[in-house]
Amino acid sequence: MQAAVSTFVLIALLGHVREGSLDQLCFGVLISLSTLLMLTFFSPYVNPRVDAMAWTTQTATLLTLLLAAALIGMEDPAVFSSHGLRLGLQVAVPLINLTPLCLVLLLVGSAAADLRRARVNRTTALHTRSSTATAYSYMYTSFNSYARIH
Repeated sequence: MQAAVSTFVLIALLGHVREGSLDQLCFGVLISLSTLLMLTFFSPYVNPRVDAMAWTTQTATLLTLLLAAALIGMEDPAVFSSHGLRLGLQVAVPLINLTPLCLVLLLVGSAAADLRRARVNRTTALHTRSSTATAYSYMYTSFNSYARIH
């Protein structure tokens, strides 16, 4: 539902804002913030890991848009003249964008570990059942042999 609403807003309303302007960037921040609030309050996914992944991705989008607005504001030397802060922001944007990728890799690794653990538990259970059945079979055979002798 959350994705459908944000997609509808982006498609239907973003066309009315001037392309490449600061207004468009602010509109994107507004949409991203509203989507993040919907993710926070409604928690649309059953799996909490996927829910955290969606929240982190949306937060990274919001931070990227805010940093882009800051970088656009720094283009005017009369407004801001610190080269170090501008360089720091230029480094921060790719790092923020890499965070969701790292979390996706972590989520995939976690799912692979869960599958591996389930496979080990299943084979252990099958082995335990087969050895128990063998023990019962041996006991049954031994009892029948004993009963025939006596």
